[in-house]
Amino acid sequence: MQNIFIRSYDVVMYWAKTKHSVKVLSILSFFESFIFPVPPDILLIPLCISNQKKALYFAMLTTIFSVLGGIIGYLIGVFFSDLFLNSLSWLFDKEKVETITLWMLQWGAMVVLISGFSPIPYKIFTVASGVVGLAFIPFLIASFAGRGLRFFLIGFLILKGGDDLEKRLRKFAGVLGWVGLVAMMLYLIISYSNAT
Repeated sequence: MQNIFIRSYDVVMYWAKTKHSVKVLSILSFFESFIFPVPPDILLIPLCISNQKKALYFAMLTTIFSVLGGIIGYLIGVFFSDLFLNSLSWLFDKEKVETITLWMLQWGAMVVLISGFSPIPYKIFTVASGVVGLAFIPFLIASFAGRGLRFFLIGFLILKGGDDLEKRLRKFAGVLGWVGLVAMMLYLIISYSNAT
């Protein structure tokens, strides 16, 4: 099983060096901010590792496209708020939707900044910002700050990892794979138990 993680690592690193990887990163960053469930970090990290000299460039690209997608999410919230609130019913119960709305009304741009930086789904709060009528400029500033902090931190840490980071990570690909798999299973179990 450990060999599967090492082979997967090799495939991902090979793919990160292809000419289409930057376009895919940009597209994923854009759509993740309002609809797509996969975070751009899963492409940003391999891209940064495979070409450390461009790590901060990749972080900047991810930030820009993520915020552009966030603007689409904001507009969805402004113009299609009923659709958004109804579509959340499969993911969250009514009480959680009310909590999200209350957070936005109480804390506004601060919630956007935190969701932009943390593992909390940023897309929910981009749309919720439009639903509650958060002013656009504070939304934009908070989005750039939150997303920028997150993605530039990844780029900076990888940049400081040294030239042999790719080889060192490959050595631990099996352990990292198991840790990631367990973390994902725990996340799914907790999400399912909270939903029921």
